[in-house]
Amino acid sequence: MLIVHPLSRCDVCLDEYSFATPQHTPHAIPCGHVFCKPCLGRLSPLMCPLCRKSFRGTEIGRLIVDRVSPDENGLIPGTPRMRFSQTEMEEIELLQRLALASGEDTPEAELSEVIVEAELWLESRNPSTNRVLRRALTSLRRSKRKEAELVNQKRAYSNLKSSYRSLRHRSEHESDMAKAVEENLLAELQNNESQNRA
Repeated sequence: MLIVHPLSRCDVCLDEYSFATPQHTPHAIPCGHVFCKPCLGRLSPLMCPLCRKSFRGTEIGRLIVDRVSPDENGLIPGTPRMRFSQTEMEEIELLQRLALASGEDTPEAELSEVIVEAELWLESRNPSTNRVLRRALTSLRRSKRKEAELVNQKRAYSNLKSSYRSLRHRSEHESDMAKAVEENLLAELQNNESQNRA
């Protein structure tokens, strides 16, 4: 299987070969030279741009090639790369930092710092733009609010449980004391009755 090198380009237009559309994958002509199909279609007369040998339009063949594996950034070489504006790059960076800072092991101060930075960045922007970052912030705030509510509920439950145990212990103690008093009074009563009979 033929593999296209990430830096392979058409020798006419100098564009990278792309797998996004079949038109921009490598196409061979009978002399063995390879170009993209749009460039071959624009040739008049039909002669190889490199060796000048003539060919017929029906002799153009698309090469079946294997794609190169994605690189460490997840990009597949040979496909058109998206170009981002400075604003889009800043938004992407803030999104990445928010995602990394929202982990369980991240100190609260670090997360707060990223949230404040994202909020300040968004303040100077139109409210109808940067929806992904705005939604990410909203979701993160909601998540943090739910976490705080859960912590408060656990604390309240723990306090109630502790109060219940304390009340139960006091109740049991008071019950034991009442039984002891009752037994003492009963013993005293029996003792008095015995003395009265004598």
